[in-house]
Amino acid sequence: MTYFEIIDINFIIIFFIILFLNIIILKYRFKIAQSLKIIDIPNERKIHKEPTPLIGGLGFFITLLIL
Repeated sequence: MTYFEIIDINFIIIFFIILFLNIIILKYRFKIAQSLKIIDIPNERKIHKEPTPLIGGLGFFITLLIL
């Protein structure tokens, strides 16, 4: 059995649904973080210069919940 025989159309459809949802969630992550008030504001101890959303893995978690 080859690798391409294992992958069927359902796997491909699910993969693209997950990819699409992650792109949408990551595109709006800063707006989501602002509304939830979970943004890291830089100060003298931080390396980053701009406010950074603290919801890095949330997009993947939400996508898994939807599926």
